Amino acid sequence: MWARLARTTLGADPTTRPAVSGGGPWYADVWPFWWLRRRDSWGLPRRPPGLCPPPAGYPITGVDVSYYQGPSLDWAALAAGGARFAYIRASEQDGQPVSHNNPDSYYAVNYAGARANGLYTGAYHRARPDLSSGRQQADVLLNFAPYVADGRSLPPMLDVEWPRAEWALNSCYNLTPAQLVTWIRDFVTEIAVRTGRQAMIYTNTNWWNSCTAGSSLFAANPLFIANYSQNPPPLPPGWASFTFWQHAAGATIPGSAYSTPDQDVFQGDHAALARLLGGPATGLLATVNNRYVTAENAGASALIANRAAIGPQPDRDRLLGEVRPVDHLTSLPATTARPSPGLTPAAAGTSRGRRQSGAGQ
Repeated sequence: MWARLARTTLGADPTTRPAVSGGGPWYADVWPFWWLRRRDSWGLPRRPPGLCPPPAGYPITGVDVSYYQGPSLDWAALAAGGARFAYIRASEQDGQPVSHNNPDSYYAVNYAGARANGLYTGAYHRARPDLSSGRQQADVLLNFAPYVADGRSLPPMLDVEWPRAEWALNSCYNLTPAQLVTWIRDFVTEIAVRTGRQAMIYTNTNWWNSCTAGSSLFAANPLFIANYSQNPPPLPPGWASFTFWQHAAGATIPGSAYSTPDQDVFQGDHAALARLLGGPATGLLATVNNRYVTAENAGASALIANRAAIGPQPDRDRLLGEVRPVDHLTSLPATTARPSPGLTPAAAGTSRGRRQSGAGQ
């Protein structure tokens, strides 16, 4: 991710963008940083004053990078400067049959550099909801950058935000809020099915409120919020807190004047970060695609019949599961800690019109 909002300001119509909190224009989130990015596109070196100090109270710091930072990031300098994690762009569907952006040309070298210098890593996908389904693009990400539960990998992440100006789309990818919510749901569900992890969602509150109509359906997914300030940012509906915060962009890394990753902080201590890296079992959001958890990820994320594990939606009071070999249905209260051992990897049922994927344990 690179000052995506900043580049879309050029030639954009401010009346099509929502206002930022506090009454400023929508581009106030990132406008102070736009010149850093434009200088790069003119072929000139970027020389901002250096790494910004993290906001007070957030000692665990990191970066996010992509093709736009080039192949020569000084990962040793980043690690020496205190970076503990890195989200690295792996893929972006751009509508072209062959493109340096799909997959990201520098993912492999950035991943290797970050890992070699002890950083925890995560892969992310730049959303193009106008081109193909959320499920298809989740597969693009995981097929190129498979998630490995090794205690050093952050959850796969969806980067969904303002389109770039050259895509010639409106702020919401020419989609309705309902269409975007469905697209995001399909993406994060596919990630959960294939990895057993809840996908991280990177977004900006202004974009989210405008383009998803302030959807609160994704509270189970950890949030990576973008807001360039030293004050805790306002959050989209549904999220009580953020997991990561992108607080600055355009930082020059010592020894590498041309590479400028965005700067991030983690909300929590090292024990909380270890839990995030460990990948505890998660429940999956209900979907209507007739697909089963363990049939597709070898039992990595069996459904737990517990409301907090299934999701925050208040109307999921009971689960219906198929029990074999007698092939009859049994009803399980949502307060049950686990489904009946009789449930199979193909167990599934409905909950007030929703289909819930699950497996017994």
